[in-house]
Amino acid sequence: IRLAGQPPKSTVSVNSTHVIVVAGNFSAATGDVFLEASSGAQSVKTNGWQYLALGVITNVQPDNGQLNTKVTLTGTSLLGGGSSASSVTLAGVAATVSSASATKVVVVAAASSAKSGNVVIISITGA
Repeated sequence: IRLAGQPPKSTVSVNSTHVIVVAGNFSAATGDVFLEASSGAQSVKTNGWQYLALGVITNVQPDNGQLNTKVTLTGTSLLGGGSSASSVTLAGVAATVSSASATKVVVVAAASSAKSGNVVIISITGA
């Protein structure tokens, strides 16, 4: 299996009609999807896959808060090619997504003890 010339990070499942893989972390590129069966049979979908640039959060405003604080995340490619965010965590604590676009995600902070940490956006694509 190759996606735009690169191997997948992992293969989730394979049967006679479906192959499910997790894409690896590679530079933005477009290319063929290539499958080769154990029998040697090959299948190619020309230009069937596009690796997108990784999302980058450039600003978190405000960068601290408490229960019900509205937090705006801005950046690029925040939804990993998807149409919405499936989850957002602030310092490891799930936040409620109010709105989401490729350049801006607005969330509401949940209750938590005081701590600091990473901000993570997971798109419906899994990115």
